[in-house]
Amino acid sequence: MPIGAGVVAEPIVGAVRGFRWWRLTGTSLTSPWRGDVRWTREDNLASCLGRRWLLRWKQHGVPHDRGVPEPECSCGFYAMLQAPTEGGDAAPGCWPLNPSLSGGPIALVFGVVKGSGRVILGEYGWRAEHARVDALYVPPSRTPSELLLTVAQMYGAEVYRDLPAMRDERGPDALTMDLARLPA
Repeated sequence: MPIGAGVVAEPIVGAVRGFRWWRLTGTSLTSPWRGDVRWTREDNLASCLGRRWLLRWKQHGVPHDRGVPEPECSCGFYAMLQAPTEGGDAAPGCWPLNPSLSGGPIALVFGVVKGSGRVILGEYGWRAEHARVDALYVPPSRTPSELLLTVAQMYGAEVYRDLPAMRDERGPDALTMDLARLPA
């Protein structure tokens, strides 16, 4: 997400919502790109995983003075402000994955996340200090597995079968979208 010079992570009141992917690993949701970082069922607190060590990410040795997320780093929980379409057309800033893959054999799950605390809001998404799983999506062409339904219940996340409905009911609010369009 493009972030201009001088951008500062600001504390927010309430939560921002966005879209992201997880990997279903046993009875946990994990980051699909940051290895074995497991999401908790409650509030998740970000740490800087700025170092790669062999095949896994490690916490950065020195914490950032101002905390996570740091504008000059890639730390924090990520989310996109726009969801891709059911046809797989990626919205600007989206990861190039088709939501029809969600809940399938490769164990990727698409959904909505709430971010809070220190937040960096960009044109296409945000990074946050705290995050929580809010909703998960399984396309109508797939039957949600018992494991996925159990995990959704453990996280307190509703399972949506209609992507436009999830986008409208759980996606970013109008104020967040307006703030994201402001020049940096």
